[in-house]
Amino acid sequence: MEQKKEINLDSILESLGPYGRYNLFNFVLLLFPVLLTSFFECGFIFEAQEQMYSSPCGDRSEYICHHPFSSRGCRTRRLREYNGDRAAASFVLLLPSTAITNPSTGCEVHGCEERFNDTSWLKYAVPTNAEKNLPESCTRYAPLQNRTIEQCLPEEFTNKTIPCDSFVYEEGKSFVKEFNLGCQEWKRALVGTVHNSGMFAAMLVTGAVSDRFGRRVAVGIAATASFIFGISRAFAPDYITYLVLHFLEAAFGGGLYPSAYVFAVELVGLKQRVIVSAMCNMTFVVGVVLIAVLAWFVDNWRTYILILYSPAIIVGIYVWFMNESARWLLSKGRRDEAVTTLKKAAKINNLDPRTLDLDALSDPLLKPENQTVDKKSQFSKAIRSSIIWKRLLICSFLWLTCSLVYYGLSINSVSLSSNKYVSFMLVVLVEIPAYIVVVIVLDKYGRKKTMIVTYTTCAATSLLFAFLPRSDLWSIPLYLIGKWSVTLTYSSVYIYVSEVFPTNMRQTLISVCSTAGRIGSLIAPLTPLLVTTA
Repeated sequence: MEQKKEINLDSILESLGPYGRYNLFNFVLLLFPVLLTSFFECGFIFEAQEQMYSSPCGDRSEYICHHPFSSRGCRTRRLREYNGDRAAASFVLLLPSTAITNPSTGCEVHGCEERFNDTSWLKYAVPTNAEKNLPESCTRYAPLQNRTIEQCLPEEFTNKTIPCDSFVYEEGKSFVKEFNLGCQEWKRALVGTVHNSGMFAAMLVTGAVSDRFGRRVAVGIAATASFIFGISRAFAPDYITYLVLHFLEAAFGGGLYPSAYVFAVELVGLKQRVIVSAMCNMTFVVGVVLIAVLAWFVDNWRTYILILYSPAIIVGIYVWFMNESARWLLSKGRRDEAVTTLKKAAKINNLDPRTLDLDALSDPLLKPENQTVDKKSQFSKAIRSSIIWKRLLICSFLWLTCSLVYYGLSINSVSLSSNKYVSFMLVVLVEIPAYIVVVIVLDKYGRKKTMIVTYTTCAATSLLFAFLPRSDLWSIPLYLIGKWSVTLTYSSVYIYVSEVFPTNMRQTLISVCSTAGRIGSLIAPLTPLLVTTA
């Protein structure tokens, strides 16, 4: 008796054509949430950025301390020579736990600005930071008790310094101004910490939801949650409400990228996964560049949020009309639904479904020994397997180190340009060559060899960069090579991790590895402190 022929899903997907109309259409639908994810994950960098204000004298300054005896006034500053460091301080909000003091704030002293056309009075009205040779940010010299500053003379001030207790802000709708965060850098920095905490929580839940209820459900929930909490955040009446909504948005919507990514990868066979991954990565880069452009032209932080989050509802609606991943359906034993999906794909690609021999479709997970019901979680099953347990530990470590180095280099990279928007775009655009190269080298040399070479290259160039003076001609090329290497490594790790775990628990375990990566992203902002404490 002739044995029944069996074929697997990868061979069917290859027969369907990885670049047929069905896949291309679904890729576009899934790349859109990937684009939006870049808005949601990086948008807060400019949303709660360090502010630069314009004084009537034409110089740039930040928020200015309001003297208790004055009703109005202006605090002018000469910061042209310090703009590069200010741009760096602005970008560090990418991972904002970094303790950076505000270098460009200062106290307003009523009577002095009106009396003089220069800043000569600062030396006896406002303390000077000896290290930076700039007026102090958040302190001033106290006036004589019960005296009003009238002539702005040295004898009207004491040598005692006192903190500023109120601020005068530039006209406009800025996050710092609306919530009165002058000289409270930790509150502004806390925005990013809350965001990363929410993303950390999302990684713990997203995988389980995606593996149990499907990729489509996970994408739909994440997109809808991002829309609801993101739009709500734009109308936050106070700072605490803003933080709560920011955490909820990240916690419930933070799984949008991994869900859409896994959904897209499962549309194709093994050979096309590298290309799909590169497409997702480059789409993310395009989105981050768009953020910088948008922030450059939109100075109202509430309008900025509304523009970023409004498109999420589009994904939240159309995803329910998409077909579920055939690979996920097979992993759940829903073979008939998987076959129906594949027949639809064949018709859209102008193929006769009968030529695919779908009746012979099989999957290891459909065999009787794999159909037993286990009430314990899929994660518990994985832990009981020594092979998967080892893979989980190794992949988590790979992800953690990649995240730590990637974001650590991003923090220091803003010194490449004095314009924070240009710096941000430059740092992101350097990743595109890495995503192009990864498509070539991963298939030609394999995952492990590629990661070994790129890890080593990144480590070597980063160490050399650390010991070279910034004025050295090789410093910037070394930095760019290091950033390029770690970007290529990050992309390789993402693909490698998505391939070493079984389908029915893939996203759960990917989420565990991604959670480890979030630990790295939380540690990275602390690395600059090593320089100041060494």
